[in-house]
Amino acid sequence: MERNELKKIKTVVVKVGTSILTDKKGALSTPLVKQVAGEIGLFHKKGIRVVLVSSGAIAAGMHELTLDKKPRELGELQACAAVGQPLLMELYHKLFASLKIKVGQILVTRDDLEHRNRFLNAKHTFNKLLSRKVLPIVNENDSVAVEEIKVGDNDTLAAYVASLVEADLLLILTDQDGFYTKDPSVHSDAKLIRLVQSIDRETEKKATGTLRKTSIGGMQTKIKAARRAAQNGIPTLIANGQQKGIAKQLLQGKNIGTLFQLRRADKRR
Repeated sequence: MERNELKKIKTVVVKVGTSILTDKKGALSTPLVKQVAGEIGLFHKKGIRVVLVSSGAIAAGMHELTLDKKPRELGELQACAAVGQPLLMELYHKLFASLKIKVGQILVTRDDLEHRNRFLNAKHTFNKLLSRKVLPIVNENDSVAVEEIKVGDNDTLAAYVASLVEADLLLILTDQDGFYTKDPSVHSDAKLIRLVQSIDRETEKKATGTLRKTSIGGMQTKIKAARRAAQNGIPTLIANGQQKGIAKQLLQGKNIGTLFQLRRADKRR
C-alpha cells in the first residue's frame, strides 16, 4: 500500500492510547479527548466507517480512586476499570454529540473474538452500528475478564477488531511520531522509520515497553498488533495522536508516522 492509497480507505479502526487522553496527573483531559474526537469526526464527515478502540478507563478509575500507582492485583484493576469506564464513555458521548455523532459501547474478551459463534455475533453488532453511522467504542471487558480470557492490551485488541470489521487500515495513535530506530525519549540520535516491510529480531529489539504508570505495552505491543493485522492483509499506521490534523494528513496521502506493510512471510509469523 502506497501512502496515496490511504486516501481510499473505507473502514478504519482507530486505537487511542492512554497517553493521549490523560493529563500529567493521569486524569482524563477534555481538551485532549476533544482533539481525538475531532480527528474521528473528519473520517465520519468523509463517509469513512470508524471503530474506536480506546484505552483510558483504568487510568480514569485510578484518578477517581486517588491511586498514584497502577495496581498489580487483578481485582484492583477490575475495580479501576469499573469506575473509569463510565467516566470515559460519558466524556466521549458529550464530545461526539457536539459533532452530531452517536456512539455505542462494546466491551469484549478474547473469548468473544476467538470463538466462532461469539465472533459472528460481535461482527453482526458492529455491522449494525456502522450501518446506522454509530461510532462503536471498544474496550476489553476489564471489570470481569480473568487472565485466561484476556486479550491483554488494546493494541492487540484493535488488531482483532480490525479483522472483525474487515478494516482497510489499523491506525494506532500514540504519544510518539511513529516507530524509531531507538527509544527517542532516551536517545537523541533516534531516527523515525517511515516504512516497515519486515519484522525481524532487529526490529523487535528497537521496540521498547512503556514507563507510564497508567499504561501497558508500549511499542512492543504495537509491533505485535501490526503483525496480527497483517495476517488479514490489513496495514497498520502508527502516528502521533497529540499532533493536530492527523486524519486530514492521512487522507491527503502525507508521509506521516510509520506504515507497517508487511511481506507475506512476516504475516505468517
